[in-house]
Amino acid sequence: MAVPEIAAELIIPTGKNNGSNPSVASVYRALADTGATPAHDDDGPNSALRR
Repeated sequence: MAVPEIAAELIIPTGKNNGSNPSVASVYRALADTGATPAHDDDGPNSALRR
């Protein structure tokens, strides 16, 4: 799942932007703050095509 897809599924629960989705940049910042990285294949997105 790509970060833009993750951002579309999240909802801000409180505050001025209550009920809206966070921006993609906000999700990237949140991942950077926690040290987490989006999961991906080591071979890249087209690895099945090369096999």
